[in-house]
Amino acid sequence: MRNPMAKFWRFCVLVSALTASGAVQAGQFVVIASNDSSLRLGSVLSKGQSVTIAAGERATLVSEAGATVTRTGPFSDIPAPSTSSAPEGAGGGVVASLSKLLTNNDVSTKQIGAVRSIVPGKPPPSLWMLDSRMSGDHCMPAGEPLIVWRSKSASASKLSVKRLPKGKRYNFASPAGAKTVMWPENLVRESGTKYLLRTAGGGSAKITLKVIRPGFATPAHQAAWMADNGCRRQAIALLESIGK
Repeated sequence: MRNPMAKFWRFCVLVSALTASGAVQAGQFVVIASNDSSLRLGSVLSKGQSVTIAAGERATLVSEAGATVTRTGPFSDIPAPSTSSAPEGAGGGVVASLSKLLTNNDVSTKQIGAVRSIVPGKPPPSLWMLDSRMSGDHCMPAGEPLIVWRSKSASASKLSVKRLPKGKRYNFASPAGAKTVMWPENLVRESGTKYLLRTAGGGSAKITLKVIRPGFATPAHQAAWMADNGCRRQAIALLESIGK
């Protein structure tokens, strides 16, 4: 009768040998930043595919496990991350989600900083600040305060916000020179709930809040979740910090 443990150990030795020789390759990668014209933002490298980066150029990639790999040219090899760059058991879907985000028609640039120009005008200084001009989905970390940001702050402004469709209206104000104001403390922020934010003389925005629960394996996993939940501008801003 064959010894199952002996068979198991022979298998382990074989895997170790293959890994050491480079026969076991890294998984897929997605390009999140690059100034090399041959590496387009959002392009996907298949399993075991090598990448070539010209001298003086730089590229940042994210693996399916959420590991970040930055290489500066001249470089021509498989962009394998270090073994400690992503925790074990990190879930999948990262590469597909980030590639979809970055290859969108209005995100056609090689530099993530320029990608943020999909938002009209100057964006808020923090990705977690709620832009009072912008309708759409807004992600916020659970348990953190929500800060409303005004692009024009030369004069004082009165604001109001209510839960849609027929919630109570909460009024608050921002003094002259202040670009930020706190979301009304008494208005509960519920994930998936729509709110109407009005700024006196500055229009209105319909916002759907998405609360980010803790526990993501890596920042790349969080960016992928944010992109999948409609918070595209914020996901891109988070990728910008990862790609530096």
